[in-house]
Amino acid sequence: MAIEIVVRKDPDDPRLDEVRAMLRAHNLEANPVFMRELETSLAVSLVATASSVDGRVVGGLIGETQGRWFKVQIMAVHTTHRRAGLGTRILRAAESEARARGCDRVFLDTLDYQGPEFYESCGYTRRCELEDWDSHGHTKLIYVKELGR
Repeated sequence: MAIEIVVRKDPDDPRLDEVRAMLRAHNLEANPVFMRELETSLAVSLVATASSVDGRVVGGLIGETQGRWFKVQIMAVHTTHRRAGLGTRILRAAESEARARGCDRVFLDTLDYQGPEFYESCGYTRRCELEDWDSHGHTKLIYVKELGR
């Protein structure tokens, strides 16, 4: 049987649904409990923002919770408010909400110039490093934290 491999740019190619279905079938066979939980435990956004008295946003966090995990996707604090505890307050508020939703673990990734020492000071443990992630010499760092219940 001859097999043809075609490489494309189109992420909307309907044949990709077949690829996704193959992976789902494999995952369901290999890890049925997790896959059933994944289908019933949809990701829920978790957003925390900090605003000044005049209503300007000075920091925030965008993430999501699913199952027992909280994933931090984006976190930023305006330069005029850094190193004053605001980032810690935002992160703690988001962790508290995640805990209330039943999460006991947090995951995030950051680049080596995006304040990894901040996350470490907040109790996060570096689990992985991907060197030259941006193809310009910077390392992506993967962090986790146990929240407890």
